[in-house]
Amino acid sequence: QFSDFIEFLTEVNFATIQDAANTQAGGVEIGSVGLTDFHLTFRDQPVFGNIRIGRFLGPLSLERYSGGNVAQYMERSHVFDSFAGTNEYQNGVLFFDSYLDDCVTLGTSFTWLSNSSINSFGFDAFDVGNYAFNVRTTGLAMYSDEGRQLVHFGLGYQRQAVEEGSFSLAARPLIRAGGGRQQTPNVVATGRFFTPNAADVLVFESAMVYGRFSLSAEHALVSITDIFDTFDGQKLSGPRGDALYQSTYVEGGVFLTRGDYRRYNRKTGTWARVKPTRNATGLFNWRDKGRGAIELVSRYTYLDLEEGSPVLTPEMGGARAGTTHDVTLGVNWFLNSQTRFVTNYVHTRINSVVEGASGDFDGVGARLHFDF
Repeated sequence: QFSDFIEFLTEVNFATIQDAANTQAGGVEIGSVGLTDFHLTFRDQPVFGNIRIGRFLGPLSLERYSGGNVAQYMERSHVFDSFAGTNEYQNGVLFFDSYLDDCVTLGTSFTWLSNSSINSFGFDAFDVGNYAFNVRTTGLAMYSDEGRQLVHFGLGYQRQAVEEGSFSLAARPLIRAGGGRQQTPNVVATGRFFTPNAADVLVFESAMVYGRFSLSAEHALVSITDIFDTFDGQKLSGPRGDALYQSTYVEGGVFLTRGDYRRYNRKTGTWARVKPTRNATGLFNWRDKGRGAIELVSRYTYLDLEEGSPVLTPEMGGARAGTTHDVTLGVNWFLNSQTRFVTNYVHTRINSVVEGASGDFDGVGARLHFDF
């Protein structure tokens, strides 16, 4: 913090450095690191409230805007992975504030973004890329006992130009390891198609906390109009009409440890870090009750990438268009607010548009998460 009204944040990302190497034409050595948050914030300004300039999370979706460091699962839902997470971090200006004793929030951003030149790690950020507009508002219908009881509703909208006039929506398994889609293949995909228009994303969100219990849900819609099969750099050909894709998730959790609950940030209308009532004092020594916080979680996720007549899907090989149903069961052990063990079991059902390509698979994973 430079002064009472100027704040500066720099966050270095080590978590998925392989993605940078997979997305650069010239190749980036594995082991490179990059930036996620990198911005100045001017607090308590007239009219605008707070003004943030630099690189930041675009205001869209409770799951996305809360950030990966507070996620309760190994992977976030398909609402994030397929729709909201493509351009999670954006470069530009963000206006945000809270109102009515922090019961209402509003965030609006004007940004530029580009997967090929302004990626998650800031390499080759000389190209202004494509422009995006985001707006998100939330409201608390109830808030008491310092957030131990609350009801939250929200609505978010994003309009963004598509990269090089093309789009390709896809989803990976909700339990995975490795860097990027090259090491973890998609399970459903639309294939690559073209449009002269921007894409619209609309997200409805809700959440509640009642003591040690929490529940949240989001439903996302993606609208893409005037779709074509090919684009030679000058002319679009093979009209395919419009497409509307959707995804939803419902998740719940319960803390087994006394006094612990899911935290909430009223200033931004997002989830906050879990702060155990008692931090863990050892991995196996719980006699002094320094055991951290233990939470059981479950989630159902649905994704629909089946649109068009005929359906928009790759012509051959790999994942095709279709729908997925995922059920996740997990255990989180928070040693403190920044260190946790996560274990997840995921059952996935794929309904593919290709005959014989539908089926089920299961996965089990574990992760030690630490951020600083």
